[in-house]
Amino acid sequence: MYKPNQFDHRSGAAIGEQAREPGIALALSGGGFRATLFHVGALWRLNELKLLRDLKAITSVSGGSITSGLLGLRWKQLSFDVSGEATNFVELIVKPIRQFCSRGCDVNTVLRGWLNPFRRPSHYLAKHYGTLFGDATLQDLPDEGAGPRFTIYATNLGTGVSVRMLRKRLADFRLGEIPNPTVLLATAVAASSAFPPLYIPL
Repeated sequence: MYKPNQFDHRSGAAIGEQAREPGIALALSGGGFRATLFHVGALWRLNELKLLRDLKAITSVSGGSITSGLLGLRWKQLSFDVSGEATNFVELIVKPIRQFCSRGCDVNTVLRGWLNPFRRPSHYLAKHYGTLFGDATLQDLPDEGAGPRFTIYATNLGTGVSVRMLRKRLADFRLGEIPNPTVLLATAVAASSAFPPLYIPL
């Protein structure tokens, strides 16, 4: 159920919550599969430096959301040793994303969406992302205190403002929020990486 007027219109922060908190935050930008793979490398290096476990928040958009989404989904499975390095990071994160990015999806999803009057390319994109995320939802991201706060960003074409998708809420500060959303993770990532004119909003 929507709860309108729960956000400060200037900062976009939830009313009653701190806009800033101590800790290390990371932002993963967009840029297609190149961004996805770049961010895998950046996270890999952070893990080697024993800093990955110290992250308090990770925000992402577009190609960065593919990497962030898988990291959030697999966070509970990461095995951190006494030094703070996840020993199975390559197996759980690097290899699946490398394999996923080795197969292009743009031509197939765009053509199928344009040829089918009942489906959009963005829907086929979400289905393709399902091969990486399965049936996981935003509720499969780490709970409060069990890992970083993962926030996947998209833009609401109707209101022109950011939509924040995370375990705790799906929110547009003009419309309000849906608490504890059960949106498929593949759908959230597809919405984050959808861009006109090829991928019209999802």
